[in-house]
Amino acid sequence: MARRRFAGSAAPAFPSNLSNCGAVCVPLNSYHTEVPPGRDATGVVVVVLAVEPRFRVAVLNVPGLSMLPMRPEEDPVNFLPRVRIPVLMLSGRYDSSFPLELSQKPFFNLLGTPPAMKRHVLDEGGHFLPRPMMVRESLAWLDRYLGPVPRR
Repeated sequence: MARRRFAGSAAPAFPSNLSNCGAVCVPLNSYHTEVPPGRDATGVVVVVLAVEPRFRVAVLNVPGLSMLPMRPEEDPVNFLPRVRIPVLMLSGRYDSSFPLELSQKPFFNLLGTPPAMKRHVLDEGGHFLPRPMMVRESLAWLDRYLGPVPRR
């Protein structure tokens, strides 16, 4: 099946050889060329987390429900209840792309992950989060669920 490309650039193929450790880094920004203009990558990520059993933990950077109409097969609303792995959600309180009350909270509440295994961290900023906070929170979350990486 041929992939539909947007913006005329060649996007990398999704990795077919995911590691069994569950700590897979997929540079989501590189997949924005696979997403039609006016859409976001959140829906793609949620679908993958819902159907791919090899992921054991997730860190989501500024996710939320889109205000745009979506087809059922791509709408995160239909896949969020199927996500059962631990999820860390990093967001900005004043994000204009994904407003807290209308987008972020419903997204978080729809996650099928048990309440003890999901966390929503809010920064006092907008859609772009401070890198030190993202790194600190992400590493702590990954250490908690995948185990710390031994230092050399």
